[in-house]
Amino acid sequence: MTNSTESLQVAKLQAGRAMSGSSGTFSKVLTYPIYLGYWAVGLGAASTVALSYFNSEHADGFRNIFGFVLADPKALWLYENRYGIVFAFLLLVAIKYFLDLKKEQYKWRHILTEIVESNRRFDVLEEYLDGRKLTPALAEHISSELTGIANCICNLLNQYTDKECHVAIKLLDRNGGIATIARSQAGSTHRRDVDENLNGFWYAKNSAFAYVIDRKKAHYVSNWLLFRWICQRYHNSHKGWFRYYRSTAVVPITTAGRAGEIGIENTYGFVCADNRRGHFDHHVTPLLLAGAAARCVTVLLKLSQVQQ
Repeated sequence: MTNSTESLQVAKLQAGRAMSGSSGTFSKVLTYPIYLGYWAVGLGAASTVALSYFNSEHADGFRNIFGFVLADPKALWLYENRYGIVFAFLLLVAIKYFLDLKKEQYKWRHILTEIVESNRRFDVLEEYLDGRKLTPALAEHISSELTGIANCICNLLNQYTDKECHVAIKLLDRNGGIATIARSQAGSTHRRDVDENLNGFWYAKNSAFAYVIDRKKAHYVSNWLLFRWICQRYHNSHKGWFRYYRSTAVVPITTAGRAGEIGIENTYGFVCADNRRGHFDHHVTPLLLAGAAARCVTVLLKLSQVQQ
């Protein structure tokens, strides 16, 4: 089986696991009545006033109703120009819609560009590892390429969330130890200091990693880490983690065929993203990370062969 076929199969497994996660669904369902009630009351009131104003033929009546807000000349001018005002409003709505559409197209064009670039880097790295032995030069090259890949993932998440993100690729050994092998360069100096102070740690000391491994979940996403920490629902081995991020998304680098099979024996690490402002969802964000995690599986398998 070719390397590309292996990568494609692993990518499909990663995507399937990422899409299977149902985290956050229950909380969203609870908010639906609130949103529906809010919009029903607001739109109902606005529609009643707007239709009455638009269809009325009694200018004096509206001058009396809105006299405490607008002077009579202004109220009369608004009434007489109501058709032009409505047309201008609809025109502005249409312009905003098309501008938002162009912005969305621009965002996804850049996301796809970063995905293509990260895949190109993975291809180069996989080809470079074929038939080589581990040397200091090879280790430096691997670190450089993985850093470039982390930068690509970081850039696409910046575009998707519209927030400044940070990405790290972490290794998980068979004893449950965690070590960082690459991270995006934005803000990497402070993060590297954190890693050096930790000197590695057990995965169970981080709630995100423990959630994935122990509860066999395809991903971990939370935009409320500080709140969860206050409620003792989130733990982190670094005591000052909240100074660097408040939201995180984690996807395992694993060969497991489905989430229920995830464990230390078939998980090689994690692709982690975080920021201070949130906007990580439970659907697209894990998929974006899962694509990189799938390619990392092939690289780490080849790296283990090189070390042998």
